[in-house]
Amino acid sequence: MTTNSMAFEAGLRAPVQETPDHDTAALQQLDSAHYLHPFTDHGALSARGARVMVRGEGIYLWDSEGHHIIDGMSGLWCVNVGYGRTSITQAVARQMDVLPFYNSFFNTTNVLIQGNTAQGALDWYSGSFRFEGNCHDVTIRYVGHAEQWDAVSVDGAFASGCTVTYVRAGQNVAVATIGRDKKNLEAEVAMERTHG
Repeated sequence: MTTNSMAFEAGLRAPVQETPDHDTAALQQLDSAHYLHPFTDHGALSARGARVMVRGEGIYLWDSEGHHIIDGMSGLWCVNVGYGRTSITQAVARQMDVLPFYNSFFNTTNVLIQGNTAQGALDWYSGSFRFEGNCHDVTIRYVGHAEQWDAVSVDGAFASGCTVTYVRAGQNVAVATIGRDKKNLEAEVAMERTHG
């Protein structure tokens, strides 16, 4: 069974045609002239040429020479559901047509369309607490379990460190922290004492 037919069987999308011809040398020259790669010796890279990735499907990537590899890093940890998921690309296309983004800094909110229904929005918001910030590559430590909660309190700021506490029936059921490892550990110990 080929990779394409396995992806089709898994419901990712219809099989994709084999990798079309690409002028790898021309793409490598463009890359060398116009792109700065992180953590790279650009002289050495320019001499050998970058590997030109042209397609992804499921967990696989193909380069311009037709070789395929498993994408163990899921893009850069942002394609963890795999490439070629039509349900996701269709939902993203619908949202981009309606409202691709608006910030929440000015006491505003926005809702993913989720089928253009209020129930769809409620389904998206239920079961989780959403953050917006301009920080990337942060560690969120989470202890406990909060399928449902009566209240959520936020102490601090996302960018500089905060504690988010989920309360149910007067007891802390979960705590999420950013930049406050000691606070997270204290919450875990307190919940173990309370819940056994």
